[in-house]
Formats: sequence, structure tokens, C-alpha cells
Amino acid sequence: MSDNTVEERSLQTSLIKFASLLRSLGVRVSTSEVIDVFNALNEADITDKEEFKYSLKCTLLKEKDKEGIFEDAFEYFFQLPEQKSQMQEERNAKIEEKNAQIEEATEDLQFMGDPLELDEDQKLTYANMEEKYKEQIRNVLEQTEHGQNVDENFRPIIENMVRSSLNRWEENLRDNLPTDMIQDTGDEELDTIRDEIKSKDNGSGSSSSAKISQKDLKDLTDKDLPKARRVMYSLIKKMMNRISRRYKRTKKAARLDMRKTIRQNISYGGTMFNISYKEKRKSKPSLLVICDVSGSMARYTSFLLQFIYGLGSAVRKIEGFIFSEDIERITDWLKQKDNFEKSITDLVNSSAEWGGATDLGVSLATLEEKWEYILRPDTTVIILSDGMSSGLDRAKSKLKELDRKVKNIVWLNPVPADKWEDVPQISAFQEYVNMFECNTLEDLEKVLKKEIFSV
Repeated sequence: MSDNTVEERSLQTSLIKFASLLRSLGVRVSTSEVIDVFNALNEADITDKEEFKYSLKCTLLKEKDKEGIFEDAFEYFFQLPEQKSQMQEERNAKIEEKNAQIEEATEDLQFMGDPLELDEDQKLTYANMEEKYKEQIRNVLEQTEHGQNVDENFRPIIENMVRSSLNRWEENLRDNLPTDMIQDTGDEELDTIRDEIKSKDNGSGSSSSAKISQKDLKDLTDKDLPKARRVMYSLIKKMMNRISRRYKRTKKAARLDMRKTIRQNISYGGTMFNISYKEKRKSKPSLLVICDVSGSMARYTSFLLQFIYGLGSAVRKIEGFIFSEDIERITDWLKQKDNFEKSITDLVNSSAEWGGATDLGVSLATLEEKWEYILRPDTTVIILSDGMSSGLDRAKSKLKELDRKVKNIVWLNPVPADKWEDVPQISAFQEYVNMFECNTLEDLEKVLKKEIFSV
């Protein structure tokens, strides 16, 4: 391969970076093997992706057990520039979220006005605990520092107590904690790809979790279901942690953070030299969930109901309905505290609508006739349906009326977006709703986080 043209020099630079990426992933690549790549590519058709990859694989890979790493590294490194850019943006967002969690823990876990000496993992563990358990730790700290004859000599005891508690929690939260992201190559592109591959191969099953969360729910096998539910509950827990932070601290003058203000000024004898504020977060949403339970929708509806069921305490008010030929209220069922598997079995056995044909117009007319009082301007309606409804004109008319009465309508559609133009009902309904493709757990999390629980 000649090195006279700009394109060839660019390719050589890329191949050297690719070799550096492999080394950072533990693949042994020597200088002579990189030279072998250049020689091999002189004889290969580099416009043929498979031939190009095969040339690199034959010359750079000497260890059979590193073949999977090579395959992942090749796919990520030689993907489209916009895909790389998106991956870097997602990584930067994770780093920001991780830093925010560490900052939150540092501010919360203090004794006599100074942060406890905790490592990064312990702080991340605290930040990912449910709010009620975090509050227990904060209460212990606050009560202890206000006890009689308590001074700085108690700090080592308090720190050991908090560390022990967080270490026990770390094991339970391991799958939810942010993955380690470090800058050790000096190249953001390589760091991003390396972290992505390491997160897939960390041995904890995160790769299979990612595959499950990206798999169409209707394609999940019975064998996949237990794993899918674990992934779903993990997503719920992460979302609950975000929602449960009802107030966040800020440097702007907003609501006085009395607890932190007092703690910061203990050393000044109670004189308020340093004032801390916190601002109120968005109020919890009020939801009205309407799920299509016709035959083709049963699997999607089952998972959405489980997701909403898990988020029950994170919403101000929730009303639930299922529909096919007509609509049925299931709000009381959503409030049950029984085991979900038992609850959904009871719902299926008792429902007259489960598995029937779909008539959205009739269903919305019944909703308006019997439960109009719950259609409020502060309510967000979530409709889960493939839109395959009979009675298009009546359904469109009732959807228009519903849109006037509520805050907004979010429609989750398991039909791929590139096929929506082929379904007249979907095109008609889009005029009155915000419709999103949603056929995986990953889609469900993204839509709910962005459209319902944005914080």
C-alpha cells in the first residue's frame, strides 16, 4: 500500500489508532504486526468490508480467546462518524450523571459540617439507593451530631458505620451503578469505544441485559421473560431514584435548605454565614393509562402495566384502563400490593376485554360517558396500541375531544415507525397525539423518561 495520498495516510493513521485500541483492550499487538497489516492491505480490496476486516484479523489477532473483543472493536471503531459521535455524547452524559451523583453524596453525607471520608464507589452506592434508605442514613448523621458531648472524635466511628452500611448496599445495587469510565489513552474516541466494550464484557451479564432491553417484546421467549423482568425492574429502580430527588441543591437563591445551612454553620456558633438553597423539582405527573389488550398487543400491554405498576409511588395520581371492543377500568387493580404475577393473572382471568378486537372510538366514548371527571387539564394520557382500530372516523373524533380535555396524549406504538404510513389509522391519529415507536424495554424507558418523568 503506497503512502503518497491523503486518503492512504488517513487510513494508516486509523489503523495505528485501531492497534492502540486493541492494546488498551488487552490484545497483544506489536509494531511488526501493524506493518504486516499495511503489507496485507496492498493485496486486499479495502472497499470490501469483510475482506478488509479479514485482513486485519489475520495479521493483528494471535489469541483465539480475544476474537470476540476484536469483533466488537472493529464494529465500533469502523462505524459511521455520526454513530461514533452519538456514542461519545451518551458517554459524556453518563460521566455528568456520575459526577452529579458523587456531588450529591458528598453534600448529603457530612458530619459536623464536613464531608465523610468515603470512596467513589461508596458515594455512588448512596446516590443510587432508594430515597427512604438515604433518609435513614441522613437522620442518623443528623441525630448523632446533635447528641450530647458529641464532637469530632466521633467522626471515625460514624465513618465506619456509614461505610459498612454502603458496602452492604453495593452488592445489591451492583448492576445499577455507573460503569467505570476513565481517560487513560488521551483519546476520547478510543476511551469511549474501550468503555463500551468493557461494559459489555464485564462478566455480570450486562451484555445480555442490553440485548434483552433492545429486543422486541413480542419476540421474547419464555426463557427470556425472567431476565426481561429483572432488566425492567432495574430500569424502574433507576427511574425511581431520579424521580425521588424531590429537591436539588442550587447556588441560586430559591428555597432555603435549612438542614444544610445549619450543618454548615455549626462551627460559627449558629451564626448564618453560609446560606444554602434548594429548588423545587417538577411535581409528580398525573397519569391516565389506556392499554390495548387485543390479541396482538397482549405482550406489550403486560410489560407496560408492569412498568407503570412499578412506578406507582412516583406519580401523583394514576388511572388505568384496558380496551379492545370497549373499555374497562383497572385503577383498583393497579393499587394492589400483591405479587404482580398473581395480580396480572387475576386481571386476565376476570377481564372481559382481554384478547378481543379493537374499537378505540367506542372505548373512548365509554371513557367520556362514565369517567369524564378524571379527564383533567393536568393529566397526561398514555395510550399503548398498534392503532389497528375499526371505526376510524369515530375514533379520530373521540381522540380529538380527549386531546382538548387533557394536558397531552402520549401514544406508544409497537409498530415500527417506517411502517406507519401504511396504516391509515396511525396517520389519522398522529394529528392529536405525540406518537412514539415503542416495542422494546429500551424504547419504553426512553419515552417515559423524556415525555413523562423528565427531571
